[in-house]
Amino acid sequence: MAAHLPAVMTSFRMINNRVCNFPAHLTRLAAHRELSREDEHHIRLELLRLGPAASNPKVEYQPATGNFVVTRRPDRPIPDTLTLWGHPITDQRIAPTVKGPDLMWLAGCQAQARRHHSDEALLCDDQGFIVEANYASIVCFTGPDTITISGHPRALASTTLPAVVHYLTGHGYQVDTAVDGLQLAQLRAHPVWLINAFAGVREVTHWREYATTAAAPRLTSPSTMIHHTAVNRWLWRNAQSVAPTM
Repeated sequence: MAAHLPAVMTSFRMINNRVCNFPAHLTRLAAHRELSREDEHHIRLELLRLGPAASNPKVEYQPATGNFVVTRRPDRPIPDTLTLWGHPITDQRIAPTVKGPDLMWLAGCQAQARRHHSDEALLCDDQGFIVEANYASIVCFTGPDTITISGHPRALASTTLPAVVHYLTGHGYQVDTAVDGLQLAQLRAHPVWLINAFAGVREVTHWREYATTAAAPRLTSPSTMIHHTAVNRWLWRNAQSVAPTM
């Protein structure tokens, strides 16, 4: 990785020293700097020292020192529904498949969405295909038993999306991967969930376009198991302890 880029990092919500799909966060870090057993032990021990209260830690690799640094950040309320801004922002990330280098740019995108009374923005490529949401992966329910996810080459590999996809396929859904990215009209026409490691699964209930807020299509299923709150409960039931294993 270029020396001038900011540190690679991962972040998540932690409750009672447990994290949803925690091994995926270690894999994310290891993809950019070999993670020794000592490194993993250090990360786990530092996370454990933060205590059981809910928090939003980040784990950052600092190239200048060669160390992994764990920083405690406070927890915050997480509504499980949201309003999505309907005007995609052209993706200008310099390292889109790495978490860390583009956080300041993404914060600017989030600020734009908030100025328009929305919770999240969409990122698109030069052809208008949707890469992903500002801070989240997208699941679009494009059929009664089909979900569509983005396979765009600029999409950041999610630590939480694979678990959600596993849950949905276990309940009868087929997965369609849009290798060129998703289409805005497709998202507007179907129920949409946003997925990330802090908020888990959130349902898009409204779209904000210009000065107008419109209701989004909502998922209806005879099974109470096909509901974003049910998936969130499942994620936390299966969350892993960060306690050292060596």
